[in-house]
Amino acid sequence: MALEPTKCSYDACARFAKEKNLCLTHHRWMLQYLSNAYMKDHAAPTVLDPKIQRMNPNRKCKADQCWSYARTGGYCTMHGGGRKCKVRNCHTASQTGGYCRTHGGGSKCREPRCADFARLRGLCLQHNLEAERAGRLPPAPELAQTA
Repeated sequence: MALEPTKCSYDACARFAKEKNLCLTHHRWMLQYLSNAYMKDHAAPTVLDPKIQRMNPNRKCKADQCWSYARTGGYCTMHGGGRKCKVRNCHTASQTGGYCRTHGGGSKCREPRCADFARLRGLCLQHNLEAERAGRLPPAPELAQTA
């Protein structure tokens, strides 16, 4: 059973959707936007997502129109920031273990005999979906709604 990739639903974005029919960039932007709008309307600020709570608002990527979190050098990984792969002359962002996925970095799915990369809760997308349907996992966290 192959999962059909879907495009981000934000305007003319060509990236693939990962969360709530949005790419990760627009999903993070929406979380930040909703969080800021909520905080303006309420005296006691409540953060919608724990990732935003850790995120320093001054660490935004220096690239124009990018809302991603800045890594080493002031840019997000998509714009060249962050740690690079340990392999000589490889300029790709590193994953788990200090290597890019091409050179063996990144976490693999914890299901036996699966070579795909883990995406959520230590499982690849397909095994995550199967485990969720079988009731072996709690549902993935939903985007909190503002009241």
